Amino acid sequence: MLLCGTAVVAATNSGDDTQSMASHQAKHGGVGGEHDHHAAIAHALMAITFLAFLGVLGGRIARACKYPSVLGYLVAGILLNVVATLCGRGEFLLHLLEREGIVIAGALGVNLLMFRAGLEENVGEMVQEAKRGVWVALTGMVLPFIGGLVYSMLFLEQHIGCHLFTAASLTATSVGINVEAFKSLGYSGPANKCVKCAGGIDDVGGLCLLGAVSGIVATGMLDWAELTQSVIISLGFVVGSIWLGYMTSRWVSNKLAQIDASEDMKLCWMLMVGIGFGYAGFMIGRLEMIIGSFCGGLVLDAVQMQFADSKMLADLKRWHALLSDEAVRKEMGDKIHHEEHAGLESLIDGKCRWLIPLFFVMVGAKVDLLSLMDWKIFFVGAGATVLAIATKLPAGFFGPKGSRWIVAWAMVIRGEVGLIVANLALMVGAFNQETFGIIVFTMVLSTAIPMKPISILVRNEMGLQPA
Repeated sequence: MLLCGTAVVAATNSGDDTQSMASHQAKHGGVGGEHDHHAAIAHALMAITFLAFLGVLGGRIARACKYPSVLGYLVAGILLNVVATLCGRGEFLLHLLEREGIVIAGALGVNLLMFRAGLEENVGEMVQEAKRGVWVALTGMVLPFIGGLVYSMLFLEQHIGCHLFTAASLTATSVGINVEAFKSLGYSGPANKCVKCAGGIDDVGGLCLLGAVSGIVATGMLDWAELTQSVIISLGFVVGSIWLGYMTSRWVSNKLAQIDASEDMKLCWMLMVGIGFGYAGFMIGRLEMIIGSFCGGLVLDAVQMQFADSKMLADLKRWHALLSDEAVRKEMGDKIHHEEHAGLESLIDGKCRWLIPLFFVMVGAKVDLLSLMDWKIFFVGAGATVLAIATKLPAGFFGPKGSRWIVAWAMVIRGEVGLIVANLALMVGAFNQETFGIIVFTMVLSTAIPMKPISILVRNEMGLQPA
């Protein structure tokens, strides 16, 4: 399969030459330019389709091995880079990933991911659990940030952008992966709500921090006045957009449902909110679009949109009305309730989720695994992983009594959030390829390692035998 991917890369190589010829011939007229333009589009579509397919396949293998899908997506991209490099196409693969159409598809994928992450949060639950969650989140942000800053100054590139992005990537916590892990274990204990609350606060704080870091990197110097201004703009946008969204989203959603109550309208409205908030943040405060997309998800999570039921949900309600067995009626009623409240996430998963694996395969394909074979780089990466774990574990001290170690290991999981920060750092020039590889290496291990301790601790708390 990976060799097939290299063949796709090789095939698109010819499209690189035709793309340069297209601009020349378009200036002088003729059908050749139009043909080459269509060829470039065909190559880009083939590459996007294959990268998404490779990611989905990698995710399936990862789940079979009881690891998060995101690790499978990432490893698939890393292996594609290795095979392409061994076949002499490594440089072209990196060039391919920079083509405008592929970059746009990846950007749509990462914004959908952050929008979905916002949907997974519940502001009401965060407020209820805030007494514990705030302390868990603050500890899980401050210690990794300070540790990452010092470690980067000692072992990585010597410029402020690298230090800040390294520290920011280590503060991340993945709520989505933790939710899936707890769900697969059948766990709904006190640690579950605490981690969701702390992770949500962590995400909001981390995105505000990311906005500030991006501003500093853009200016190339650490200006405390500029830093304060960036934090205020980021925090103000997050709070303001959520408030404005709560005030208007329900009314707009209901009006649109009166025009067209179909799932297509529902999906398009969701995308308009997610991408629209991201665009607003970029235009108003020059914030990264993922910050606004996350805020859009937070807003719609609290809005029950009055659109038509999906076909499956309509069928379930019809069958539920016909049932006479009380136990079966209750079970199906619970299923209907779940589908009604998980409808937004399910809609994205059903129609747009393939863009998310595409983004992570693109991130993985930028990692030069062969460069990590250098023992110095390997030990720097291993040290960063130890630091990433050690600075998150103390956050569990503020968790619920009896579940503190579950909270501690759950906070270690960086997952997609840390990878998004690392990819952004590479795009703006804060990371070189070696540093990017080290941080991705750290994100992968700090996501994979906690899975077994969490499984053992949860099963012990539930009184089950370890798997």
